[in-house]
Amino acid sequence: MCGINGLWHRDGRPVDPVLLDRMTDRLAHRGPDDRGTWIDGSIGFGHRRLAILDLSADGRQPMQDASGRITITYNGEIYNFRHLRERLAREGGYRFQTECDAEILPVGYLHWGMELFDLLEGMFALALWDAQDETLVLARDGIGIKPLYVATFGDTVQFASEIKAFEETGCPWQLDASALDSMLANGYPPPDRTLVAGIDQVPPGTVRVFDRAGVRDMRFWQPRRTPDIHDMNDAVVAVRETLGTVVQDMLQSDVPVGVLQSGGIDSSLISTALAGRDVPLFTARFEDADFDETEIAAEVARSVDGRHHVVPVTAIDDPVATFTALARAYDGQLADSSGFAAFELCRAIRGHVTVALSGEGGDEFFAGYPTYRATRLAAAVGGFLPSPVWGLLGRLGLALGRSNQDRLPVSEKFARFCFGNAASGSAHPQWRRQLFQADRQALSGPGLHDLRETDPMTGYAAALDDAQARHPSGSLTDWALLADQTYYLPGDLLAKADRVSMAHGLEVRVPFLDRRIMDLAGRLDTTLMTGWRGPDKKVLRAALAASQAPDSVVRHAKRGFMVPIARMLREHLRPLSERFFDREPDVFAPYLDPDAVRRLWQAHDRREANHKYLLWLLLTLGVWRESHV
Repeated sequence: MCGINGLWHRDGRPVDPVLLDRMTDRLAHRGPDDRGTWIDGSIGFGHRRLAILDLSADGRQPMQDASGRITITYNGEIYNFRHLRERLAREGGYRFQTECDAEILPVGYLHWGMELFDLLEGMFALALWDAQDETLVLARDGIGIKPLYVATFGDTVQFASEIKAFEETGCPWQLDASALDSMLANGYPPPDRTLVAGIDQVPPGTVRVFDRAGVRDMRFWQPRRTPDIHDMNDAVVAVRETLGTVVQDMLQSDVPVGVLQSGGIDSSLISTALAGRDVPLFTARFEDADFDETEIAAEVARSVDGRHHVVPVTAIDDPVATFTALARAYDGQLADSSGFAAFELCRAIRGHVTVALSGEGGDEFFAGYPTYRATRLAAAVGGFLPSPVWGLLGRLGLALGRSNQDRLPVSEKFARFCFGNAASGSAHPQWRRQLFQADRQALSGPGLHDLRETDPMTGYAAALDDAQARHPSGSLTDWALLADQTYYLPGDLLAKADRVSMAHGLEVRVPFLDRRIMDLAGRLDTTLMTGWRGPDKKVLRAALAASQAPDSVVRHAKRGFMVPIARMLREHLRPLSERFFDREPDVFAPYLDPDAVRRLWQAHDRREANHKYLLWLLLTLGVWRESHV
């Protein structure tokens, strides 16, 4: 797991080694163990290494094949690299010099060409230079676990694992109003874009090729829904066998490995798959009992006879410093509040392990959210009332729950359901909305006025439409699952997991996002995962029960790493809140009205309204934007 970056001047200008060094070292947190740069005239690569396999200097990157034709810089882990290495030795007679997975990449590209990327089982973002064809190839794993940002300014192509590396190149730093509008609604910009105009992401499962003719994208993998498993017993056997194999593969490491153990089904399944192995479990502890899961996580640890470490989160010494560090780790591109706890948890466990297994992706592939049930219900009842009436009911629900500090009060669930029905098209993209339409109109400043009549949820809705186009015979749940897998998952959860872990030089591996698991999930009938009654993620709960987990763990309701953000904004983070929302709201201009931001905070502070998600988002933007204004 590492940080990568590079430049290609297509007009032939030589790469400045000092500039490349600065870009590379902006990513030092991603790879504290080693660094390397490589320049060949107009092309240059940088690499910061977090040593996981073959800790010797043999693993140093950028790395070339024996002929020197192919050069790569790579971030990730390839779990089937030994199998591919055996194939390359057998089919091409290649002789390998290291125990690093990176070595197969330049050799594999020479042998298989573009077919290489579909053969890789793992998580990766990489850049490859073909000196013979003068071609730059950028590639990203199928679901988008690892980030890869790219920009073309003038005649220069530049790429990096995080956009902070572009600050060194002098590229224009102008906000993209449309992406900002989308982030205000979703909590993140579209997953293939950023808030900075001209800086994009290579889409998941995509190879982007730059050559003298131009640029083109090729998609090599994407999730699909082709249900052919309808029996629960068959599904449970397949899940347990496949997950066991995947978890075993993900233990390959020359450094210590642990598990990020919440009280949830996904991380508990990972821990049960490791029963009998000396792999420690790490859990975040919260002061508020409504958010804390340490007791249920302790039950998991006892059931697998595992070492359990508990990390206090909301009682940290300096929450303002933690929030500021988190916003900068996100580069302002994400406002997922669960990252606060995960950031502190990753910081704490880095002193014990260098690799951690996590349960990301289980909800999106095995229907673990109540939103799938809500989507079906909205389709059934949404037409009974006109949209204005649904909107009125939604506003009433928010008003009734304005002083409720619970994790997710019934009034808020009701309001979100009503607003979903009030929106045009499918209600599904609306469930996680952070800025509702009425507040959007009141908050918008001159920089967003041209977008007042547009829909910031268009990207999410397009992902739903694309799912329906690719699987016209599927159900509404099938389409909602695919939309979450291709939009919400890479845009939010995977970005969060990467940034909070790599900020501390911790590699996080995600068994539920191995392609073998994702393909299996796509074969399961939705009735095996969710229904009208009972808990969701049925097949995973059944698999956990079959693993002899305690019944209290199997029945436990999802909580995740959420923090009590409404209270934190008023208490732990009050110095930041008062500064950015009351004294210095001009940092949001011209995109937002500073006076409207001030009124939003004052209503929240007086408990006249609960704007917790929106204010957390704005605080993230304020901290980040302050350094670029």
